Amino acid sequence: WCQSTFHARLLASKNRYPITYDIGYDNKKQYKMLNYYKYEGDPSTKSRIYEIGLYAKKFKEFGCDSTWSIFQSNCVSLNGTLYWAGVDFNNGIFIRSFSFSTERQTTFCRLPFKYDDDNVLALAVFRKDHLSLLNLCNKTSTIKIWLTKNKINNREVGLEEDVVWIKLMTVLIPNFPKFSFYWYNRPDLTYFLDNDDAKRLVICCYDETNQAYIYIVKGDTFEKIKIDQYEVLSDQSHPHLHTYIPSLVRPSPVKEDNKN
Repeated sequence: WCQSTFHARLLASKNRYPITYDIGYDNKKQYKMLNYYKYEGDPSTKSRIYEIGLYAKKFKEFGCDSTWSIFQSNCVSLNGTLYWAGVDFNNGIFIRSFSFSTERQTTFCRLPFKYDDDNVLALAVFRKDHLSLLNLCNKTSTIKIWLTKNKINNREVGLEEDVVWIKLMTVLIPNFPKFSFYWYNRPDLTYFLDNDDAKRLVICCYDETNQAYIYIVKGDTFEKIKIDQYEVLSDQSHPHLHTYIPSLVRPSPVKEDNKN
């Protein structure tokens, strides 16, 4: 859906096992979507780029770096470039990035803490040019929010020493849900910081019954809001939650790829 034209379009999945769909744009302001997916019986992860226009789409497939696991957090778009937390099986956990201009996946920076596989991670964009990171200890329900000290500029290769993280807050929400998950199936948890009040935290996630809630936290006070217009799934599958940040970048026309 494009808020500037009020044009909506459904894009059918071309595979049974999509891992993630994430939208950004290149240096020509052309909207594109990155899809990671698997085929049944094939342990490898594959990827596909869709070029999205007003009336058509086209896509191409390309390979993945096999040394990296499935995403360990949600994916966010900052100035068209995608960012997420990912695990390097040899060297630990980092923030990874994908540029739609170069169509390259690179290591952006190292995370500012030791990673625990039982923790839940989530990324968010703060004030248009900073990244923030939520680190939830699933055992204690302690939530730590980290923020990049400097503005994030798009670059093809990240330089770890250039990215400085500061710990913004530590909060403990009473009776916060405990998540059951495996390293290859992370829970859906999204959040954002209030642009006008960085100490105000808003989290959206589901509980043990798959009911979705919104938590609003500031200091020692918090509010829990049930999402009433929400259907609890009966097939034990988890809901998919996304934080939507409007963009004024207008989509460009794209010629339909009739071969696909």
